[in-house]
Amino acid sequence: MKNILKYGAIAAIGIGLFFGKYLGRWIVNIIDNPDTRVNNGKPYVKQYLNNCDTLHLTMKNFTDTNSYFEVQGKFDLSKDDNTAYIDKYEITFYNPVVKKYFCAYYFFPMNSMNSQMYNIFTGDINQNGTNIIATVNKQELADPTYGTKEKPVPIVYYEVPEKMNSFYSLVDDEGKSNYSTEAEFKIYMTNYNIRNYLSYVKSQADFEKMFGKQPDK
Repeated sequence: MKNILKYGAIAAIGIGLFFGKYLGRWIVNIIDNPDTRVNNGKPYVKQYLNNCDTLHLTMKNFTDTNSYFEVQGKFDLSKDDNTAYIDKYEITFYNPVVKKYFCAYYFFPMNSMNSQMYNIFTGDINQNGTNIIATVNKQELADPTYGTKEKPVPIVYYEVPEKMNSFYSLVDDEGKSNYSTEAEFKIYMTNYNIRNYLSYVKSQADFEKMFGKQPDK
């Protein structure tokens, strides 16, 4: 009887430690892995994209900035830390023909291969007048509140015909692409850029101006 009680107690302690460990990870995840979105942009990606068009622009004397931000990572019981980060690249320039400022937004999982390759891509663009084919939203382009240096018109994908067809060309040449065609890559990258732009960059007021009053995220 004593042995049964002893081994039963040991088993209970073991089970408690096992489940306590994962319960602790679940609690830490709730505290340290918050939803950092400004808006829930994912359901509106297609609607935003359907109202996009392409513009031929000259990217002259642009300024580029690289930063990163925290996003809510997918919960994984096998990990102590589920936090995740996204690299954000911005290229801002003024176009004298349209008379507006534009900003190309590109997003990648932090320190991913594509993020590193994009640094190479932007470094090869001629700052003295590169011609690009830019994907922009027509509603934002027509909105007079967009186009200033402080609030440029967003570009969610662009191609550089004079240098290389697109960022995909560099990735594919280096054998780093997970996509069999440029069309597949463009669909993925454009959707990914739009989702992150709507969720983390676009203000809540402008988001609701475009899509209507939103429920809680």
